[in-house]
Amino acid sequence: MGWIEFSGHCYFYNQSRSKWDDAKADCDRKTSYLIEIGDQDENDWIKEKFLPAGGSLWSGGRDDVTEGVFLWQQFQTAMSFTNWVPGEPNNGVHAQCLEIRNHGKWSDAYCTDKYSFLCEKYI
Repeated sequence: MGWIEFSGHCYFYNQSRSKWDDAKADCDRKTSYLIEIGDQDENDWIKEKFLPAGGSLWSGGRDDVTEGVFLWQQFQTAMSFTNWVPGEPNNGVHAQCLEIRNHGKWSDAYCTDKYSFLCEKYI
């Protein structure tokens, strides 16, 4: 599967399970970035298109600058839309990366965990 367009962005799905830093580096090599979800429509599309069989995906969200304050890493911007699992983020000191679970809800996770990931870029 190559790049797929949705709402002015292109997405590249990488099924290989990687640590967050390795996933980010792979997206960087593709002149793109780990997904940054802007609204419910994008979140639902990602859930339907890439998570129907279960599993989780890395996104570009991290809270390693200020604990509990997740930012999109590409542009260090605040999240205008969130879709956290109830009780998340639970602010674990070492759970600083944002995963998207198979039901489309978000959770903070250990950056050394291995998940598949989506790279994103503007058209």
